[in-house]
Amino acid sequence: NPLASAYCAIATGRLQKMEGSRGLADQSFKKALELRESKLKETSPMVLLVCKEYATLLEELERPDDAKRLKERLTVAEAKSDSANEPAKKAGAAINLKGSKFAKVVTEAKKASLAEENDKALALWKEANSMAEKSGDQKKIAYTLFKLGDAYSMLKEKDKMAALYRKSAEIREKIKTDNTLAMARVLTRLANVELVQKNYDEAKRLLDGALQIEKAKNASDDMLDTTLRSKYSACMLTKDLGEGEKVCLKLVDLASKDTSPIAGTRKAMTNSMLAGIYMQSGRTQEGIAMMQESAGHLTPEASKQYGEATAEVYKKVEREVDAAEEKAMGIM
Repeated sequence: NPLASAYCAIATGRLQKMEGSRGLADQSFKKALELRESKLKETSPMVLLVCKEYATLLEELERPDDAKRLKERLTVAEAKSDSANEPAKKAGAAINLKGSKFAKVVTEAKKASLAEENDKALALWKEANSMAEKSGDQKKIAYTLFKLGDAYSMLKEKDKMAALYRKSAEIREKIKTDNTLAMARVLTRLANVELVQKNYDEAKRLLDGALQIEKAKNASDDMLDTTLRSKYSACMLTKDLGEGEKVCLKLVDLASKDTSPIAGTRKAMTNSMLAGIYMQSGRTQEGIAMMQESAGHLTPEASKQYGEATAEVYKKVEREVDAAEEKAMGIM
C-alpha cells in the first residue's frame, strides 16, 4: 500500500532528522512524497504536509532552490484555497455562479479586474480556476493560474503572484504551449518579478525568451515595445550598456512608426533613454545634444499624456493576448 509505505517513510525521515542523519532523511522524505503523489492529487493536504516538512529539511541541507520549489507548491495551494482570502470570499458570495459556464465566469472576472474591484476579481478567478481544475483542461488551468497571479498582484501579495506565474509557465511547458504570445506574457511578468528581487541576469534571460517568442509570432509593435522597455531596465541595472544600446535602437525604430497624438513625446522619451546610454559610455557630447533635442517635447503635460496613453496601450495588449488565448481554449 503506497500510502501506508509513505507514512512509514515520513516516520523514518523524522527519526533520521532527529538523529542528525539529514542525508538519509532526505531520501526518506523524497520517497514519501513520491509515494503520496502516486496516489493523491498534488494539492492533497497529505501531499502538502510532506512538502512542508521536506522544504524545511532541504533548507537545512542548504539546497535553497529545491526548498523554494516545494514552498511555491504550498503557496500556490494556499492562493487557490477558498479560505485564503476572506474579503474575496465575501465578495464572491454576492455573485450567483450557479449553473454558469466557464466563459461567463471569466468575463465577469475580467470586468471586475478592469474596474479594480480586486477582492471580487480574486473570488471570480478562483471560481474559474476551480472549474478549470475539475474539467482537467490544462490550457484553462494555466490561464486561470496566470490570472490569479494578476489578481494577487493587485492585492500586493507578491509571493503568491510569483508562485502562480511560475506554475502557469510550468504547465504551459509541460503541454507544449510555450511558444505562444500568452507564454511570452508570462515570461515578461516573471522577469519583472526577478527585477524587483534584483536577479537581473535571470530577468534578462526570461525577457530574451519572451522577445524570441514575440518575434516568431509576429507580436504587435505595442507588445514588443513593452517587453523591450523591461529589457532596457534590466540592462541599465546591470550596467550592460552595449546590450542596452541595442535595445534602445529597437525602441527608437518602433517609436519612429508611431503616428498617434503622443508620437513626438514617445520619440523624445526613447531618444532621451539612448542619450543616457551615450553619456554613460563616454559619448558625452553626442548624448548631451540628443538630450537637448528631446527636452522640448518632455513638458509635464506631454509626459502626463504619454503616461496615460502608455497605460491604455498596455490594456490593449492585454486584451489582444487574452483574446488569442481564450480562442485557443475554445471559449470565444
